[in-house]
Amino acid sequence: MGEPIPAGADAVVPLEDTSVVEYSIDGSEVIKVKIKRTPDYNENIRGIGSDVSKNSLVLQKGERIKHFSLGVLAMLGKTNILVYKRPSIGVISIGNNICEPKEKLAPGKIRDANRFTLINLLKNYRYKSNDCGIAKDNPDAIKQALEQSFTCNDVIIISSAMGELDMLKRVLVEDFQATINFCRIKMKPGKYTTFATLMYNETWKMVFGLTGYPSSCAIICIIFVIPALRFMEKSPYDGFVPISVPPNSFNIRSLPYNNDDCPEYRLVKVTRNLTGMTTAKEVPGVLSNLDKANGLLIIEPKKKYSSKDSNGDYLYSYNVILFHENYYQ
Repeated sequence: MGEPIPAGADAVVPLEDTSVVEYSIDGSEVIKVKIKRTPDYNENIRGIGSDVSKNSLVLQKGERIKHFSLGVLAMLGKTNILVYKRPSIGVISIGNNICEPKEKLAPGKIRDANRFTLINLLKNYRYKSNDCGIAKDNPDAIKQALEQSFTCNDVIIISSAMGELDMLKRVLVEDFQATINFCRIKMKPGKYTTFATLMYNETWKMVFGLTGYPSSCAIICIIFVIPALRFMEKSPYDGFVPISVPPNSFNIRSLPYNNDDCPEYRLVKVTRNLTGMTTAKEVPGVLSNLDKANGLLIIEPKKKYSSKDSNGDYLYSYNVILFHENYYQ
C-alpha cells in the first residue's frame, strides 16, 4: 500500500491473480511469477493527489472533527491544528426535597433523576459534563454551589422548581451581577426557563435554569442548551432533523387541541413511513416518556387554524423535529 510504481509499469496485478514459478536457491526471493490474467491499463494505480488534491479544502471552518477526519489529517501530516475550545459543563439540582438515587427515601423526598438525565443526555450529543451535586433551596447554598461550579465550568445547567428558579435569579443578580437575558418563554413546556450570563474571574459564564419536571427539563435542554453549546464552539447545529407531517399521518383526535397562545412541544415516536406516529400521555413529570420517543411534535395554537374537516375538527398541519441520535425506531 502506497509503494511507488516501477518505471515503465502501467498496472498492478493483485497477488491472488498470480502464482510463483521460481524461487531463489535459498527460497528467500521470488525469481519468476506467472500472471494469470491480463490487467487493464492503470488498474490498481492511484495517482498523486487522487485522494486529496493540491489546494483542496479538507475541513470547513467550524466543522466538527469526526473519527475519519483524524485519519485524513494524519494522512496529510497535519499533527497540529487550531480548534475551538469545547465548553466545560456543570450540572446542578436545587431543592430541599431531593436526594441521591442511592439514598433511602424519607417521607416527602424524591430521588434526583434530572441531574443524571441531563448528564447522559449531554453525552448523547458528545458533551462531557461535571456532576456538581445537589444544592439546598436557600441563597447561601445556591451561591456556594455556583461559586464551586464556576471555578471549573463555562456553562452551568440547573434544574429546579419555579420558586427555586426565582431564588436562583436573585442570587445570580445580587451576588454575581449577572444579566438575566430571559426568564420566560412563550412555549410549552419550559415557560419558566431562565438564561443568564455573567463574568466570573474575568471569564464569561452561561447559566441555564430549567424546570424541575423531568421530561420538560430534558426537552428544554435539547431545544435550547444543545444549540447554545454548538454556538459556543463555533459549530453548526445539526442536531435536529425537521420534517413536515400531513394531517392524516395519525389520528388527529388522539391529540388535544392547543387552546393556548403558544406552541406546544410533545414527545413522539415516528416510524420511517410516518404512518405510525404516536404520542404518549404528556405529563411534565413522567420521565419514562423520553425512552419511548425519538422526536418532538410541534402543535401550534388552535387559533392559527381556520379550516375544518367534515366532522368539524380543525385541520392541523404538523411539524416534527427528530432527535439526531436516533432518527427512527
